[in-house]
Formats: sequence, C-alpha cells, structure tokens
Amino acid sequence: STHCISSAASDVYKRQNWKKGTNKAVLSINHTCQLINIKTGKATPLCPDGENLYTGRFSISGNEFHFIESIYGNSRVMKMGGSGYPLNIVTAIPNADSIAQSPTGDFFYSRADNNDIYHYNPITKSHTKIISRVLSANKNDVNDFVVFNHGVYFIDKSDAVKSIVSYYNFDTKTIEELIYSKANYFEVALSDDEQHLYLIESYDKKSHLFL
Repeated sequence: STHCISSAASDVYKRQNWKKGTNKAVLSINHTCQLINIKTGKATPLCPDGENLYTGRFSISGNEFHFIESIYGNSRVMKMGGSGYPLNIVTAIPNADSIAQSPTGDFFYSRADNNDIYHYNPITKSHTKIISRVLSANKNDVNDFVVFNHGVYFIDKSDAVKSIVSYYNFDTKTIEELIYSKANYFEVALSDDEQHLYLIESYDKKSHLFL
C-alpha cells in the first residue's frame, strides 16, 4: 500500500519529488521540507529552522537535494546533504521557481515570472534561456520538466483545454512536440529508457497517474 500527505487548507503550498527506484520522496510544504517514505508514510524533517526553502529535488546522484531559497524577494539555489546537512549556496538566480540538475552537473530552472526554462552553467556562471513557455504552472507541482542526458522533456499549455509534452534536444537546439493531453496534466515523468511518458492529472484535490 502507499500513503500520501494531504491538507484541507486550500492555500497550502507543497511540491514533491520522487527518487527513482526507491520509496523516498522530498516534500516541500509551506517553506519547510521533509523526506517521506511513500510506502510507510513516515516523514523526517530536513530543513533547518529559519530557512525559507521550497521546490526541492533530488540531485542526480540521489544523495543530495537542491532547493530554491527566497530571501527578501531574491532567490538562490541551495544544495543540501541527504541528512539535511550541510546546506550550501550554489548560485543566486533572480525569480527562480524550480531547478533540476542534469547528468553533466549543469542546472536547468524555471522562473516564477514567466515559466520559461533556462540553462545555468556553474563553470562559466552563464544563464541562457532555452525554452519559451506559456504554461501557467500549478504551484503544487515541481515536475513540469525533466532533464535527461540529451534533452529536456517539458509540459506547456497548448490552449485553454489542452497541454502538450515536448522535447528540447541539446544537440540540435530544436523542440519536438510529443503528445497532447488535457489541460490539468501538470507533471511528467519518464522511464529510464525514455520510451514511456507518465502524466499526473490533478483535479479537485485528486491525483491520477496515466501512461
């Protein structure tokens, strides 16, 4: 059986990210974060008191986490050890809303003000917009884009009633439209061989997983 954590409050701000091949998920809720065992429902606090962290994701190694920290209207990327310590600054990114590490160690992030997707090179310290989106992100989601070795799978709005999953190819710098879905599909996951897409439908506080 699986367990879930929910809240009756409509203004709860929560995002989650699952570690592949495990029962572990990191949950960011109301600017705190917890490591969740999705099989038992057990929650272990991660974030230190006084830290305004959200949109956590596992690192590529799965042994660390990356969060966005908001301080006085500015945001920066924080790296946290798997036990909640240490907590170190990676870089400052204005308006960053969600960030994912690539297999090469680079970062890709979206912004709260426009939902476009950007690439950050930690060696050259450069920021480059690679994907323009009209998506109006659901603030309960963190998995609206997924980074693989050769590209980014991402969700965007096609129109008022449809979403679209597309693929950005790093080598060709082109975008391929893959599949249309209903407008309330905000999250996407990929099988390790990139042969299957998994979409999560969120509607009226209920979630459904589709292949």
